[in-house]
This record gives sequence, structure tokens and C-alpha cells, in this order.
Amino acid sequence: SWAGYPAGAAQSSGGGGAPAQQNVSVGAPDSQGQAYSNPIVPQAQIWAQPPSVSLGGRTTVFWTSSNVTSCTESSSDGNFSGSSTSGGASTVALSGPVTFTIQCGTLDGKTISDSATVTIGI
Repeated sequence: SWAGYPAGAAQSSGGGGAPAQQNVSVGAPDSQGQAYSNPIVPQAQIWAQPPSVSLGGRTTVFWTSSNVTSCTESSSDGNFSGSSTSGGASTVALSGPVTFTIQCGTLDGKTISDSATVTIGI
């Protein structure tokens, strides 16, 4: 056996006669002609901590990205903006739910984005 798989000559008793031999070969798995590829996957993420605040409370927004050319950050209330591929910033006092968005350009000219909404708790 090789690596837990049978290999070489297998023998079995044929009911009292001479042992029969059967050749068994073990080869590499069929790759079906596909070449190995390591795609560069662009990523962008934005989140807030805490994700819920009381009326007039503040939160801190964090963002990160990889395999992108540039990013911009914004908020639905217009009080937050930036243009970096990673970072963090405190918000102004929030008077209602706010959605924060990161939008990044990818290496192949496309755009990816992510968003996080901060809610107002009781």
C-alpha cells in the first residue's frame, strides 16, 4: 500500500490453486486540464462599534480593504466622508439611523462596496 491506497500486485487465493495476481496502479488525480490559479479577490468592509446608540450618541466607524486601487467612505446623513483604504473615525452625534458606505475601485476597473447601518436604540 502507498499513502493508505493499495498499490503493486494484489494476490488472492483462487480456491486451492496457485495464487492469482492482479496489477493495480495508483496515479495522481485527474486535473481535467485546469491550470492552478490564485485569483486576486478584492475586498472591502465597513462596520460601526457600537452598532446601536441612543439618540444623540456617537459611534466609531472602521473600514478596511484589500486588492483595491482606492476607496471612498460616506454616510447617508452627509456628516461623514473619507478617502482611504483603511481606517477609523468617530461620528458626530446621531439624530437617527445612519448608513455608512465604503466604495472601492478594483484592480480590473470594477467597483465593490459594503455598508453598515447604525441604529438608534431606546
